[in-house]
Amino acid sequence: MLPVIDPISIRDEIERATERLKSVREEARAGDMPDPHGLITALSDLLDMLQQRWRSADDPVDGQPPLGRLGDHGIDLLSRLADVARQLHLTDEAAALDKLTLPLACCIARGGGELTNIAPVVDAAAALANVLREPRDMTELYRIMDDVALGVSPRVTETSAASDSAPAWRLLVINRAIVATRTHEPTLMEAAFDALLEHCPGEAPDFFREGMGQMDALDYPPRVRAVMLRYHNLLSQPKRLH
Repeated sequence: MLPVIDPISIRDEIERATERLKSVREEARAGDMPDPHGLITALSDLLDMLQQRWRSADDPVDGQPPLGRLGDHGIDLLSRLADVARQLHLTDEAAALDKLTLPLACCIARGGGELTNIAPVVDAAAALANVLREPRDMTELYRIMDDVALGVSPRVTETSAASDSAPAWRLLVINRAIVATRTHEPTLMEAAFDALLEHCPGEAPDFFREGMGQMDALDYPPRVRAVMLRYHNLLSQPKRLH
């Protein structure tokens, strides 16, 4: 199921995902792991703040953090809460919490915030792409991933960036191109492929070579094959000396 891009919906999903977590943790009396109640409360407060910012569309006031910092912190809190669920062997709850990093990041990006903590978000998008089958669902996922990509901080996206999030950024660009292919929409493919050439020139040749192999294996429509072939040929042409 595709996520709802709304702070209140995210908060409701957190409540559902953590209902069993709280009771199991209390029964286990695991004093050496973080208290999920504190993480849940912090996330609820953060999402309330985000909802208020969405309504007002104003700059932060009264000492509120920038929107991007709010998003990075929320993603960190969700990841920590998912780790608690994993320690309690609640794999379904952990997966549900991990997935919520994607709509949270999209909320921040659509609100104009700049994200740096994107590795959990990239993993969540990849996990969702692996279970979707219909091109129309892939189209919606592409738009979510595209909004997230547009919200990633320049400190991460610059070619020379040496931040810890730089590999995750390149993976996001590559995965967005894969999802674009699965939309069967040439316009989206071209936009994603152009971004791949710009941001991941080293990985692009392998991407298009493998993509051509997938065209026959998965019986893609002719319009999809034509776009993939054009970009494959672009990188396959021998370089000439002038």
